[in-house]
Amino acid sequence: MGFQRGLLELLRGIRGVAVAGFYIKLNISKPKGINLLPIIAYAYDNLRNTSIVLSASKIGLMYRFLRIHDPNSPLYGRVRYEVHLKNLGKEKSIEFLTKGFEQLGIKPQMDVIEEAVNRLNGVIGWITYFGILSSEHCLTRETIDLTLEEESRLALEEVNNFLKLREQARKRYINIFHSIALRYNSWVKSRKYLK
Repeated sequence: MGFQRGLLELLRGIRGVAVAGFYIKLNISKPKGINLLPIIAYAYDNLRNTSIVLSASKIGLMYRFLRIHDPNSPLYGRVRYEVHLKNLGKEKSIEFLTKGFEQLGIKPQMDVIEEAVNRLNGVIGWITYFGILSSEHCLTRETIDLTLEEESRLALEEVNNFLKLREQARKRYINIFHSIALRYNSWVKSRKYLK
C-alpha cells in the first residue's frame, strides 16, 4: 500500500510528458474523466513508429471503450489488429505458474498447481488471477476455490454484457446457453434441444 501511495503522489506531481517535441498535458487528479480516444487517434495519425497496445478480457468491453463502430468516434475507420488468445495447454499452464511463483520467490507446490491448472481449464486470465491471489494470500486449494468464485461472478457479468448488446435475441441466447450447460455443445445437438 505504501508503494502505491508513493507512486500516486509521484504521478500527481507530473504535469505532462514530452517526447521528441510532442507534449501531453496530464491531469491525474480526475483520471475517470479523461477521454483517451482523441489522444489515441492523434497518436495513430501523427506518431510514426508508435504502437498502442490495449487489452481487455470482458466481452465487448474493448469495442465499447474504443467505439470503433460509432461514426462519431475519433477512432472510427482506423485500421487495427486484434489478437485473440487461446487457452493454454496443461504443460504451458504449469510452466506459466511455476515460473511466475519462482520470480516471486515462492516455492511452488506442484500438487496445488496441477489441481489449479485442471480446474481453471487453461484460461490465461483465470490462471493469472490465481497466481496473484496466491502471491497475496497463500498457494492453497482454498485459493483455487476463491479464484473460481470470482471468475464465476465475472463470467456472469460477461454474459450479461453480451446479452445487453443483443436485447432482441436475449431469450434465444439464454436458451442456447442453457443447452450448452446441459452438454448439448455442438450446433446439431443444440439445435435439436432448442426445437
